[in-house]
Amino acid sequence: MQRNLKPILFLVALIIGFGGLFAFKQLKSTETAKQQQELNYKNVNDSSKSGQLKEKTNVKATENKEVKKEEKVLLPNRLVVYYFHSKQRCKTCMNFEKYTKELIAANFPEQEKKGLLEFQSISISDEDGKKYVQQYQLVSKSIILSTVKDNKETEFKNLDKIWDLIGDETVFKQYVKENIDSVFSKM
Repeated sequence: MQRNLKPILFLVALIIGFGGLFAFKQLKSTETAKQQQELNYKNVNDSSKSGQLKEKTNVKATENKEVKKEEKVLLPNRLVVYYFHSKQRCKTCMNFEKYTKELIAANFPEQEKKGLLEFQSISISDEDGKKYVQQYQLVSKSIILSTVKDNKETEFKNLDKIWDLIGDETVFKQYVKENIDSVFSKM
């Protein structure tokens, strides 16, 4: 009987070993993702007397862990494109952000450069992001267009068709673009 238990015990030890290795890798990747998120997302800071805001963007750590920061000016009247997501993100959720960023870079580079448009990706799983759930009545991953006048939000629109359109990148981008164009036409 003891002879038959050895292979089983070996398999159990092997499975536990791989499970521990997997858990360690998951923990390490979660820590790395959290550190990267802390580097990438910085709050908007009030700056000049003119009512403009400066946002710390493009934060990148170099090999020797120095942090380089590039500031861009945000105008007091602007459009903020928010993408709200949770900590767990599937391919579809990643595509919401990817397609929106690509759309902005391709169609609105001057507006973004001048501070008329800003994009923010915010996790509603984090403490800082939870306030937006009630503010925008979020029930799922969402893209919100927020019109800001004199550094105060005056209105917002939840792009509620994104889930229906995400399967077709071209149609999705067209929908988001039309809504951004509509907001800019009113500013």
